[in-house]
Amino acid sequence: MEIQSVKGLVGTVYVVFYRNSSKILLLDSGCAGDVAAVRKHLQARGKDIRDISLAVTTHAHPDHFGGSHIYKQHGVPVAAPKNINHWYSGMWGSIQHRLDIALSRFVKSSLDVADRDFSKDHAQSPAISALKEICFPSSEFWFPRELNIDVNIETSAFKSLETIDGSKLELENDCKKEKVVLSPLFNDWEVFCIPGHTSHMICLFHEETQTLYASDLLVRRGLRTNLPIPIDFPNLCFHSLGRMMLLNVRHILLAHGGPHYNKEMGHGTRDKGTVDNEALSILGEHHLGSLDYGREVSRMQQSLFASKKKTSFFADLQVNFIKLLFIPGRLTKESRTTSLIDHKLQRI
Repeated sequence: MEIQSVKGLVGTVYVVFYRNSSKILLLDSGCAGDVAAVRKHLQARGKDIRDISLAVTTHAHPDHFGGSHIYKQHGVPVAAPKNINHWYSGMWGSIQHRLDIALSRFVKSSLDVADRDFSKDHAQSPAISALKEICFPSSEFWFPRELNIDVNIETSAFKSLETIDGSKLELENDCKKEKVVLSPLFNDWEVFCIPGHTSHMICLFHEETQTLYASDLLVRRGLRTNLPIPIDFPNLCFHSLGRMMLLNVRHILLAHGGPHYNKEMGHGTRDKGTVDNEALSILGEHHLGSLDYGREVSRMQQSLFASKKKTSFFADLQVNFIKLLFIPGRLTKESRTTSLIDHKLQRI
């Protein structure tokens, strides 16, 4: 198996090729503007977008969900969590959709500034470009709110869970204990539900090569590891991190940060590829970095525990800023937090 990393607008998309087989797996659909980069990468290998056997969408954010509809137009089947379409449903979902698109533009522009790439559009004004994106979404980030899913991944979140602040959180569906594979064609990839960043986010683990596609479980910029923004469910994220610590991970593929090897396991290099054995090679546009996986995941758990919050400040700010624009009267802090939780749980 060979995994190729493709640099997108705000993150990394991974293309998985199988030796002695024509099947191709795309790990996350990326932004709508990332499809061209994936097409170029495939063409360099004599392939086309239509040759992709399955495109995975791990959660409903523009940099993971945005390109799905384009792949569908090219006849590529898409796999996603069964309840992914709930995330952007209804009036609040529509507002969240615009805010997420604007945040993606903000991140893209901020990265351009950090990389000193002032030749690109909006590179010097992330805030202004984000506001423009809300009013006039660009083709790079715009995507439909609903997706016709070909492969429904039926993993689910926690049913009854004591949160990190001691309260109880009840969800309608429980976490399945049996092994859940991606699809019959890709039964070598196991799927795990890791809510926190969203209510439905998933990651994929390839047991034979000990490779984890972590999606947005962790974010790495330079030598620093952080949690993604926003964390809509810190309590669920805390438990998701704990579940992922139990996996025997050798390679970590981050949507934001590129591929890394686990320093605890060894056998890594910092060139543009690694071949630990005949089963796996990781190549592409990113240098392979090193990451102390267990230590970093534990550190992220500790930061969540220290906050002891039901919802993140950023998530609270996103939703309630819009509410204050439209709802007369002043809401108390308690009522704002409660209404936010109710709104989020309705989309699970």
